[in-house]
Amino acid sequence: MDNDVLDAEPGAGESQSWVDVFPWLGQPPGRLETAWSVRPVEEEGTDAREERLREISSLAMKKQWSWTVGALFPALPSGLDVASIGLTPRAANVFARNGVVTTDDVRGLELSTILDWRNVGLTTVADIIFRLADTSLAHAVPGQVDVVPGSTAHIPPQVEQLPSGWASSITNDLTLLSRWFYSVGLSDLEPLRNGAMPSWAPEWIIDAYRRIQSIRVSDIASSQTSRTLASIISDELAQMDDRSIAVLCSRVFADEAETLDSLGRRFAVTRERMRQIEVKARSILGDVLSENELLKDSVNAWVGLIGLVRSMDDIVQLLPALGESVPGINVPAWRVLERLSRAVEVRDGWCAVPDVASVREATGSHLVTIVDDYGVAGLQAAGAGLGCDGESGDVTTRAWLTYCGYVVEDEYVLTRTSSVNDYAAAILSLHREALSAQELVDRFIHPRSASSLRNALALDSRFNRVDRDLWALREWGLQKYTNIRSLIIEQISKNNGQVKLADLIHEISGKFSVSASSVSAYASSAPFEQRAGVVRLAEGDPEVRKRPHETRRLMRRDNGWAYRVVITKEHHRGSGSVAPRAIAGILDIAHGETVQLSSRLGPQAASWMGIQPTFGTIRRFLLEPHVAEGTDAFLVINDDASFNVEPIKKLTGDPLSDVLALIGSPEDRNGISVRTAVASAIGLAPDVPVSSIIGAYTDRGDSDVAELLLKSRDCLELEPSTTRRSEGIPPSVDDILDLL
Repeated sequence: MDNDVLDAEPGAGESQSWVDVFPWLGQPPGRLETAWSVRPVEEEGTDAREERLREISSLAMKKQWSWTVGALFPALPSGLDVASIGLTPRAANVFARNGVVTTDDVRGLELSTILDWRNVGLTTVADIIFRLADTSLAHAVPGQVDVVPGSTAHIPPQVEQLPSGWASSITNDLTLLSRWFYSVGLSDLEPLRNGAMPSWAPEWIIDAYRRIQSIRVSDIASSQTSRTLASIISDELAQMDDRSIAVLCSRVFADEAETLDSLGRRFAVTRERMRQIEVKARSILGDVLSENELLKDSVNAWVGLIGLVRSMDDIVQLLPALGESVPGINVPAWRVLERLSRAVEVRDGWCAVPDVASVREATGSHLVTIVDDYGVAGLQAAGAGLGCDGESGDVTTRAWLTYCGYVVEDEYVLTRTSSVNDYAAAILSLHREALSAQELVDRFIHPRSASSLRNALALDSRFNRVDRDLWALREWGLQKYTNIRSLIIEQISKNNGQVKLADLIHEISGKFSVSASSVSAYASSAPFEQRAGVVRLAEGDPEVRKRPHETRRLMRRDNGWAYRVVITKEHHRGSGSVAPRAIAGILDIAHGETVQLSSRLGPQAASWMGIQPTFGTIRRFLLEPHVAEGTDAFLVINDDASFNVEPIKKLTGDPLSDVLALIGSPEDRNGISVRTAVASAIGLAPDVPVSSIIGAYTDRGDSDVAELLLKSRDCLELEPSTTRRSEGIPPSVDDILDLL
């Protein structure tokens, strides 16, 4: 076509019909392919024009596989860059791989040749034909498009005459239908293609239509003239010798290939000879695959069904012949086609084009383009990148993404779940509401600790704690929760240095899951003071109101203090523990301060940041020797600022022994009596009456010690006389009463 034709305005001058642009729509002479082909071409950009182009593409694929592109589209201009005709990326890649750069490179190619190219399916061919047809139409000049010389030679030959029984029946029914439709003026109706049979049609016409629709493949094909894929492969294998078949089964079709050395020993030949046999056997079957149209079309159909990835179960349901076992070798037909064609890979129940690894990589690349800032994407959007749509496509997408290691939750895929931080961020992004640490880990597919997640979230700038244990994404802009004390300070600051307790409770408890009693307790302790229902910051340091000797479970030793605690699960998990305020006095720490005590296992923290002082984790002290959960132990603070944890001595049932165990008295007391030991542990003089010792333990809340002292009172009173008498000091009233 010369340059004047190329430069002509498409559609200029007289109007042209579809058959003018695509002459083969009217061949053979005297018979139109479609009734609309003689109508004028619709205007550019209309839906009708695009619909006709797609129908032309469909007709070309159905009936003109042996035609060249030039014969189908005689108006296609020469020298045009194929990159400019709007091909999809996949189609463009296909042309690039096969050396097609301009329209001159494609004009001489038959459609069947394009379909035979590696990794080319029907969808890609349809796109290529549509774009070529559209380009041809855009450059067609009225009166200058002719049938390409010799194109009639490409008209496919008629199929062989089929058996007369079903053929004559369907011919009669088709003739009956056509005559009736013409007689009522419905010659343009296409009932056989779209099922548009008028409801008012006569019964005998409807019966004829039903007979045509009920024709089955088995009515046309016979077992003598038709074979399944498995039988075709079996017939080809039957022409090989036993060694070739054995090599194919053991090396090509096996899940794990047998070594050539092993096969050589089996057949008493060298390893090199077995390699030659394998190469030849592969070549023979490869030639069969490339030359046998049924096998080749089956592979193309298989690839077309897969798209990028699909489960083997789905494929076998759609193409049952692939699942049939090949007689003689007991492997499914798909295994033979997969290993020989290499157009598809089957692994772990998945079919992938061209292989599983590349599709996994493509899946990851696609997900990167559609996820939000937290790695979350919609399942349908993910499936669109895999060529999966519809309900069955969602099932395939969900299963494939799970196979690739992604987390699928509801209708979304989570791509970043390797760390608890990323996983939590994805869940929050998905649910769009604040969640507790436990609620987050409950949604993890693998068990995780809520406490470890809290620690991780606290250090991650993407999160805000918006309640005592509720976490949100920082970008949501929700008010940040720190602790009750900070919230009180914030309210005092907002209200010029003081705020009513009632207003404080209403403000904090209304926004956060904090009880009124907790707010009141914090507002009444350091660093706050409360007067007449008004809370303000206190002046000076808070006082330690209870002395150590008055504190329950806190015992004095010769060189320090021992505080008895019950070991809990939290201790073993590494959590800190609350201490009485008297500990702050012993350690001489003010509110807001932390000290580090020395120990055999390293520094031990003690602080006073909240309402009560606290000890840091003592977990390492509980390991050797093991101190079980639910047992008692002493937290020992020595006068030299050293720290230790001592398990309580085992209780024996003897009151005096058990009393000494509960107060942490050493077994070797250097001659000190039990009475003196229990008295000095709470700051009493060694010569006070037993009744006073029992009363003091009762008053400080150590009822367990008091009960044991009552049981052993007689023994305690029989111990040696007090030092008060031996020094000539007059007895007290209590001493006199004890003697009465």
